[in-house]
Amino acid sequence: MSISKGLVLLLTSQALALPREVLQAQEAPGGLIHLPLAPVTPVTDEGAKSVARRQIFSGVDQYQYTTDAAMGVVVEIGSPPQKVIVEPDTGSRDLWVLDLQPGQKREEPASTFFDRSGSSSLKALGNTRMVSFASERFETDLYSDNVSFGGQSLGDVTVGLADLSKPNTKLARHTGVLGLAPPDLLSDPDAAKGSLLQGMLDQKSIKSKAFGLGLRKRGQGGLTFGGYDASKFSGRLEKLEIQDNGRGRYAFNLKSVSFKSSKAQDPVELYTKTETGRPLRMGTDSGSVAVYISKGTAAAQEFVAKTGAVIEDNKYVFGCDVVDSGASLEFQISDATVVSMPLADIVLSRSEDGKTCTMRMAAENRMPDPVWVGQHFFRRAYVVHDYDNGFIRDLWYKGSITTWIIIRAP
Repeated sequence: MSISKGLVLLLTSQALALPREVLQAQEAPGGLIHLPLAPVTPVTDEGAKSVARRQIFSGVDQYQYTTDAAMGVVVEIGSPPQKVIVEPDTGSRDLWVLDLQPGQKREEPASTFFDRSGSSSLKALGNTRMVSFASERFETDLYSDNVSFGGQSLGDVTVGLADLSKPNTKLARHTGVLGLAPPDLLSDPDAAKGSLLQGMLDQKSIKSKAFGLGLRKRGQGGLTFGGYDASKFSGRLEKLEIQDNGRGRYAFNLKSVSFKSSKAQDPVELYTKTETGRPLRMGTDSGSVAVYISKGTAAAQEFVAKTGAVIEDNKYVFGCDVVDSGASLEFQISDATVVSMPLADIVLSRSEDGKTCTMRMAAENRMPDPVWVGQHFFRRAYVVHDYDNGFIRDLWYKGSITTWIIIRAP
């Protein structure tokens, strides 16, 4: 089944930005800086019959690996189990981890590296898989091993091991990935076998493949398989179709993208269609740290003209006074639904004099969709991906307003 026919997107009517908070890091083993966790309550859906109470939950922390930072969850792999930190990524399909190098010692209690010699249950599958991230490309050796998530054993799951010493390996990142994108069943009907989600179903840990990923305060939150907490929400959901972007990734059409120069100003409309007149499509990727807001030279020039930004080294740059005044990108999902992303969420660096702010926004867009957003969107909208059944309900968070998105695929 194609992505365009197999997925729908359901949204609520309003989003409210969470307050900026200063990250206070604590040293963790292995040189990792372990940032404080803001946990999300495990979830259940009282109203959706096909999403039962059986769920698996894990908190999502934010880790800094040398100069890089990424959100991470802990999976347990092997016998005896080794706690391995991986990044939940809705833009990837596979589970892979870094292979411990000769002479290297694994840090405890959790590490981004897995020691294959330390697991008695590891079984080689005899094949490899190429993985790529932007300009990075490398090969993983495929194995099967015991995997646990959220304290529950999932049996044997396929795990890729990335050997950094292999020739032609180009990998700068310091953490593996828990792929959450839908399997490519068109190319491989057996693609779901051996996956983490399939292991959860086989062990009856969950009753549906629904999973929710949300980043709350400080950019952290929780990953829940099997549903969401319906006790905190009420109302009606809108239904939007997911669009096929040719990559098998989550994408949907926007009504418009606008810019607010401050909290007090009205938004200025930027785009409603692409340069070729096609609907404005936005892709979401929890593994991405960048935002792509326009595609094509004319669209980039229009962004500069309407926002006052400048382009330096392929990045948009704003005055920090604009950023600090509450300027934001406004994604109009439907007539009733707007997701607001403050520029303060996506500042890459500030100049020494504090006057200019370089954004995590690329002027040149090589992504499959005209608009492409990553972790920052998941901070402003909680996303539930449902592979079985949709939840046709509006979700209104009691205590503060937020946007909840539901994606489903039969």
